[in-house]
Amino acid sequence: MPKRPQIEVLKVVGIYTALAGLWILFSDRLIGLFVADPQDMIVLQSVKGLGFVLATAGLLYLLIVRMERHLLEAHDALQLDAEVLANMQEGVMVTDADNRLVMVNRSFERITGYRASEVLGQNPAILNSGQQPTSFYQSLWARLESEGYWQGEVLNRRKSGEVYPERLSISTILDSHGRLSHYIGIFTDTTDEQQARERIEFLAHYDTLTHLPNRSLLARHIEEAIPIADRSGNGFILLTLDLDRFKLINDGFGYGAGNALLQEIARRLRSLTGDGDVVARQNSDEFTLLLRGRDIRQASHIAGHILDTVSRPFHTGTEEVSFTCSIGIARYPDDGHDPEQLLRAAASALTLAKKEGRNSYRFHDSDSQASSLHYMQLEHGLRHAAGNNELLLYYQPQVDCRSGNLTGAEALIRWQHPELGLVSPGQFVPVAEESGQIIAIGNWVLQEVVGQLHAWQKAGQRPVTVSINLSVAHFRLSSLVKDVRTALEASQVDPSFLCLEITESVAMADTEYTLDTIQALQELGICLALDDFGSGYSSFNYLRRLTVQKLKIDRGFIQDLVQSNRDLAIVQSIITLAHSLGFVTIAEGVETPAQLESLRGMGCDQIQGYLFAQPMPAQEFQQWLSTPAATTKD
Repeated sequence: MPKRPQIEVLKVVGIYTALAGLWILFSDRLIGLFVADPQDMIVLQSVKGLGFVLATAGLLYLLIVRMERHLLEAHDALQLDAEVLANMQEGVMVTDADNRLVMVNRSFERITGYRASEVLGQNPAILNSGQQPTSFYQSLWARLESEGYWQGEVLNRRKSGEVYPERLSISTILDSHGRLSHYIGIFTDTTDEQQARERIEFLAHYDTLTHLPNRSLLARHIEEAIPIADRSGNGFILLTLDLDRFKLINDGFGYGAGNALLQEIARRLRSLTGDGDVVARQNSDEFTLLLRGRDIRQASHIAGHILDTVSRPFHTGTEEVSFTCSIGIARYPDDGHDPEQLLRAAASALTLAKKEGRNSYRFHDSDSQASSLHYMQLEHGLRHAAGNNELLLYYQPQVDCRSGNLTGAEALIRWQHPELGLVSPGQFVPVAEESGQIIAIGNWVLQEVVGQLHAWQKAGQRPVTVSINLSVAHFRLSSLVKDVRTALEASQVDPSFLCLEITESVAMADTEYTLDTIQALQELGICLALDDFGSGYSSFNYLRRLTVQKLKIDRGFIQDLVQSNRDLAIVQSIITLAHSLGFVTIAEGVETPAQLESLRGMGCDQIQGYLFAQPMPAQEFQQWLSTPAATTKD
């Protein structure tokens, strides 16, 4: 195609040629008025023909120039369109009627990572991320077919495998006959926009320093927890804590150290919570924990752990410092029915904790406060009870059901608290289990019992088998078998005089571990008893695999044995089952002669209860052992 300067030259030539031809034609007519010679007329006619040819040629040149100009302008327009398309920031893809790619621009290549040569002729589905359901694409095509246009958000996948969000619009293109010829898609990578939205969302609902939920998001979590608690009947707890004298670290070590401490506190608090719990930072050095499905005792336990966890040393980079915190506790629904009421209640309790000396926790109401203080007193006291010789062992005899002869004894723990007096196991054992102190107490009991057996044997007392209750945590201890073996060897006590009692719930859980542990304990030569049988979910299939020697019938069935035919039938079934499996049966909590006679009639082997003897201290039990075996009262 001629370039623009060439067209201008052709234009000038055409004009001058046309003008020359016209001049000759008009000159021919003027000259013809004065020429009469025929010979001259012939020449004149030739000149006239030449003028006509020149005029016609000039006009043709002008026509060609005009056509070339239009073609050039069209070419320039197409070239401009191509440049615009190629340099668009949006990705462009064009497919034919069969949805095969026929054209893509450079932005398509930049965004998707595919070169044009890799995708032309293929279906755009190669970009599909697989993260949107089939129904999404069915809806897209239905609207495109009905309206000829679709626009929306799509998740596609780059050649590298990275999934990215894009804003896509698709239009149909029809030919001159109104038939579909092409689809054109224009899309924009919205990754930056999405990240910006996520950042705005994060700033609106999260603390930028600790990445914990802020007060706004905490309120939303509380609102969501309320209907769940109403449906389940289980409330939830809010614990608001504030670092004591936090200003000192900012003043003494700088704001960098203060921020690092807040981040460390956030990490420690998260480590204490479970699924469904929320840890939030409300402001400065104030944090709030939302604990679902917790009661007062559990809240006290967790608050105690928080106090211990927060007080662990913190390294500022140059020095090691320790801090304490104060905690306020509110409960739903007792202390409020919406987020603001509950947060105010927790804040009020927090203020009380700070006024009363800091490094402590307080409940919003007085009843909970008293219960919490009692729990905290027990938990704290248990940590030093063994070392202060406050723990005691009482021994309750076990006798033959028919003869009344002594068959053994059960060691029962007691706690002589210096301020509260004798604390029953029903009060402090649950505290020990929740605080994790039950294992240390269990080890103390084991050492005391084998030591007492050794002392009795050394004093010439007749041998007696002593039973010890094992907690779930103690039984699960990997070193249990080793600890029992070491204690027996150190005391030189015959293993047959030690009996370990495990509850039904312990025996029925984690089958293989339980069976392996029981087998290992029996190889030491000790006796094993299944305690509180019938109080849990017994599995007869599993029971037949247990190689224990004794089965203790839960006292709950003995209490109404005479008055309840149901209890009578249950106890009879337990005794029959136990005997068929080769177990010795022991009935706990026997207090009346009528109960004894009923058990005798059913063939029960042994009994334990106030009818024969109450639990007694070791020295009193030793004296009792020196007397002839007592008989039961009829």
